[in-house]
Amino acid sequence: AMQKTLATFAVMFLAALNLQGCGSTGGTTTTTIAPTTTTTTTTPGKPPEPDSCNGTFLMDKDCTSADKTDLKTVHKVTDAGQCCVECKNTPDCKGWAYNEKIADKKYQKDCFLKNDACVGGKPTKTGVISGMLNVTATASEGNMITI
Repeated sequence: AMQKTLATFAVMFLAALNLQGCGSTGGTTTTTIAPTTTTTTTTPGKPPEPDSCNGTFLMDKDCTSADKTDLKTVHKVTDAGQCCVECKNTPDCKGWAYNEKIADKKYQKDCFLKNDACVGGKPTKTGVISGMLNVTATASEGNMITI
């Protein structure tokens, strides 16, 4: 019985040693929380889609309206796709001609919006990209890209 009492006392003594410092002594308990930092990582991906335009693009062709006038001229347009968007967003526009790389720098990057789909003709003109909204390309036209 003495051994059992001694073993119980030893276990209690060891438990008391382990628990020393646990609990409160009646004083104030201070808890320190480390500040958190949130890191936002931007992963490279696809940029937002620009306004797009579906149409028929005619390479090295100058879209001419039947009455030989332009509905509107937009200067300093970035490319033929943007010229197409300008047409799409302009009431009554059905065609356009974009001066991509022409000899007369005064008109370079100009976008000429047309009120018809090149009814006045599509003469060959190097450096001009023309197009039409809602028109299907035909193989006989040549130099056409439909998107």
